[in-house]
Amino acid sequence: MRKYLFFFVFIGLSVLSSAQILQPGYFALQSSAQNNTESFLLGLPNNDIIMFWYDSLALKVKSSRSTDNGISWSAENTITTFTYVPLYNVDINAIVLNSGRILLTYKNHDY
Repeated sequence: MRKYLFFFVFIGLSVLSSAQILQPGYFALQSSAQNNTESFLLGLPNNDIIMFWYDSLALKVKSSRSTDNGISWSAENTITTFTYVPLYNVDINAIVLNSGRILLTYKNHDY
């Protein structure tokens, strides 16, 4: 009986959930003029989402923020510009620290 109750509650919540993706789409800032080879999504405590990515044509690490679960995104921000073409991935990673600040790491040196 408990299994059936759990199953129906789970199905009911999933049907009523507003977090469902009804139709998948492209990242709003995706463009054929860019070559976005790496990306990292970071969920924030206030439910905003930040996407960091590496545009290998412009040699830049960029970011954009969504405040509505990814439906719309802010204009892209350039975080850093490389002065050379990296031979390997830039390995983008990010976390939110206890202070609320974001720690973003990326590799800017070929080993």
